[in-house]
Amino acid sequence: MLTAQKLELAVEEMEVMVGNGKPLSLIATFADGHTEDVAAKASYLMDVDGVVTFQNGMVRGLSEGSTGVTVVYTDPLGNEFRSALSIRSTFFPFGAEYINTSLFSQGTYTEKTRIFKFGQYGQMGWEYPSGADMSGYKYMVLNLKKSNSTAHINVFTSGSIWGDCCATPDFGGKKQIVLDLTTAKYTSGDRTGEPLDTKNVRIVSFWCNNASLVVDDMYLTNNEDFTRGTGIDAIDNGELIIENGVYDLNGRKLNTPQKGINIIRYSDGTARKVLIK
Repeated sequence: MLTAQKLELAVEEMEVMVGNGKPLSLIATFADGHTEDVAAKASYLMDVDGVVTFQNGMVRGLSEGSTGVTVVYTDPLGNEFRSALSIRSTFFPFGAEYINTSLFSQGTYTEKTRIFKFGQYGQMGWEYPSGADMSGYKYMVLNLKKSNSTAHINVFTSGSIWGDCCATPDFGGKKQIVLDLTTAKYTSGDRTGEPLDTKNVRIVSFWCNNASLVVDDMYLTNNEDFTRGTGIDAIDNGELIIENGVYDLNGRKLNTPQKGINIIRYSDGTARKVLIK
């Protein structure tokens, strides 16, 4: 009963929402035939730090990015087992459990194909009840496989679609939509014309009228070519030159780099996550 013989992950790839936790299923099979979920007893070695964290069998998203994870479990007799896991952490996960299909009018969403079908003046998307801090990023990027000329993105900073909103222009059939978060302003509500409060985003939705969208991907990035960020660079004890600001993972500006993960912004507009040892 103490000798493990096999270790199995329920999934080899998973997606989590930044700021939220999700249980991980890690099943060990023992010599006497019984099985046990040992996720809370395992250790996790991440290829990229600062993307996710593990605690008590839960994985929690920290920032936009992806990482490979080596899962290590040692049974009570010292036998070690390893499994590999790939995790994506994002503000916009595409699991059906994350998508509210009835923010306005009832729509449908198919996870496998990422097809959003809207009712009349429909809205569907993601909710962040505690508020999502997106201020550490410059761009919100939506890539579409099928677009719609009158569809657009709405960003709300209250828990209601009737609150202050920043809406993008209509897609016009474009397959890539980019919202510059550094210059975005409210387009409706009491704060119309003011800069968008990216520290407290509560809802991000698609608006479309009796039509459908097919989404390829959606993410936040600091890359000037609007590509997804590539992760975190490890820095040794060399001198670090910072020209345009240092921020923590919640987007708060720091006077000096802190031990751990920092977001470094440079004068040319680029940014990257840096591990300060």
